Amino acid sequence: MAFGATAIVLKHGLAGPPVAVMNINQLGDGAYATGGNTGLQAALRVALNSENIEIVACSGKAINGKSCHYDKATDKLVCFLANGTEESAAADLSSVSYQLTVHMK
Repeated sequence: MAFGATAIVLKHGLAGPPVAVMNINQLGDGAYATGGNTGLQAALRVALNSENIEIVACSGKAINGKSCHYDKATDKLVCFLANGTEESAAADLSSVSYQLTVHMK
C-alpha cells in the first residue's frame, strides 16, 4: 500500500540551506506495515516537485492521540497508538491525518 495525499501547510527556509522546516498533513497508509511505512520522503519530493530534498527529522501527531516519527536509517514513518504502542500490522490508517513537522535539507 502507499501513503494517502500529502498537503503542504507551511514552509520555512526553503530558499536556503542547510535546513528547511515544514508543517504538512499526511494521510496514513491503507495497510500499515510493522516497523513503519516507506515512501514519506518520495511523497514529499513529489509534493514539492524537488528530487533534492532529504528528510533530516520528522515527528507528528493526529487528533485522536496517535503519533508518529520518521526513522531516517530505514526511511520509514513509524506510527503509534495513543498509549504509545506501535500500530498493528495491516491497520488501515488511510483516514488518519498526521500533522507532521519535517526538517529537511
